[in-house]
Amino acid sequence: MPKSERPAAGSLETEYLARLRRLYTAALQEGTIEEGRLAELQRLGTLLELDAAEKARSRQRSWPILAMVFITVIVLTILLNDTRETEIELEVSASEVQFTPTDSGPLVGNLPLTEFHALDLANGTATFLEDSVGAVEMSRADLSVKHPQIGKPATGSITMQSLSTEGGDKIHVSTGQDMHEYEVKVEEPGRSSGLDLSLSVQGRLQLDYAPRGRGSRQPVDLKSAQLLRLHTGPNRLTANLITAAGDSFRLLASRPVRELLFQASANSYTASKTSSRRLSSILSGSVYLEEVREQIPLRPFDDLQFAVVSGAIRYVMVSPEAGEHAQPSVGAVDGTDRRALPLRVRFHGTVRDLRIGDYPQGGRSLMPTWLEWLVKNRKIVLVWSALLYVIGIAMTLLKRWRVET
Repeated sequence: MPKSERPAAGSLETEYLARLRRLYTAALQEGTIEEGRLAELQRLGTLLELDAAEKARSRQRSWPILAMVFITVIVLTILLNDTRETEIELEVSASEVQFTPTDSGPLVGNLPLTEFHALDLANGTATFLEDSVGAVEMSRADLSVKHPQIGKPATGSITMQSLSTEGGDKIHVSTGQDMHEYEVKVEEPGRSSGLDLSLSVQGRLQLDYAPRGRGSRQPVDLKSAQLLRLHTGPNRLTANLITAAGDSFRLLASRPVRELLFQASANSYTASKTSSRRLSSILSGSVYLEEVREQIPLRPFDDLQFAVVSGAIRYVMVSPEAGEHAQPSVGAVDGTDRRALPLRVRFHGTVRDLRIGDYPQGGRSLMPTWLEWLVKNRKIVLVWSALLYVIGIAMTLLKRWRVET
């Protein structure tokens, strides 16, 4: 029977069964079976077998196509997903930065100052090597060292020689309300010991130390360089550092960290309450994605967020070159340029969940996708493609060898 004359699959099987029943009935009634009817039934049975075989082959051919479609969808879904981790080089100018080092080391060293203030010391001690001053015990007290006459040439010198922190300390550095003023906070959760800080002082200086809110001044005249050792109690240190105009300095150099944040507090006041919220402290900068070789610029107040897997802060520094991103000071009311120079921070490491804002709730992810990673890493793609090509040839040769044997 020609292919165009074949009945549908369901009717073919029905026709075969109907003819088989008629042939069986005729055999019972007449006692014989006509040879022509039997041959026709055999041809119909053969046609039914051929049709069933063709259906089986069609099903076998469709399975690889469906499998390929399924695999393609899975692969595309994976390639369009973000990578789990990425290596970055981050450089920003910011008004505040918070970080947690993983090791012990110096935070500040050999930093010339015009004023130094340690605020709200808890169970601290200050020791001068000058006999006229001696040791001072302080509990919930403030300590400040500065030049006694404002507007006249300085007759003394103040140098912060060392301030070291331990791994796990939470460090917060921010610009102050006036030019060249910076605040350093160190929180030491879970530590029983305090911090040691030393200042080298010389000349005519104003020394203030007293319980908080009941300040008293004591001028001292140190004819030779003296060392002031300050030991804080556990839990915290808050220090205000005021540097000379035009000075460049580093607050931190090459420390591994486990946390890095760029956040600032903004307070709002009403008649009934005071509320505080967190804002981004970023003024400018860029993120360079090492693996895909892409640089992403950062705009003022971009809420950059990420989780540090491993990495180090290369530096936290201040220099006049960063003044183009300076913020006008709150206290600048006399018409002079009293802008606070921002902090320049550089970080290199591996991070997760790199994003701006609360992604995906309105923010955007900066993590590269696997497809972008593959496009930029062509050598790895070529190696895997060659490997898959060799495996395909080997499987084809093995299949032929099995068929021949």
